[in-house]
Amino acid sequence: ACLTAAVADALGAVLPHPLRAPGRGGATIDERADAGSKTYALAPRGADDPQFGFALSLLQNDVTRLCLAGGVAPDALWPAEALLLNLTTLRDALRTRAATALARCSEPGDGGR
Repeated sequence: ACLTAAVADALGAVLPHPLRAPGRGGATIDERADAGSKTYALAPRGADDPQFGFALSLLQNDVTRLCLAGGVAPDALWPAEALLLNLTTLRDALRTRAATALARCSEPGDGGR
């Protein structure tokens, strides 16, 4: 959750389910972006905690949205349950974007025109 929130902030991406990750543990996710939204903990309170399952599905949705905002092609995404694989795909897409941008910066220009 912390990584997703940090990357969203760095990309200026608005997540459909706002995350709060104040540090170690205690991360929460909101059902919606509006003020009356219910907040869920991203830590299970027992073996069969249905609220944790719902919170996890909201996080999966945020990661998918973040990947798309970061330039990952929809057909390059893994199933939503594969959070780490999708974040790795996002990392690779951002590295490619950065390398492409850097290559353009180092091309001989037309004198700044």
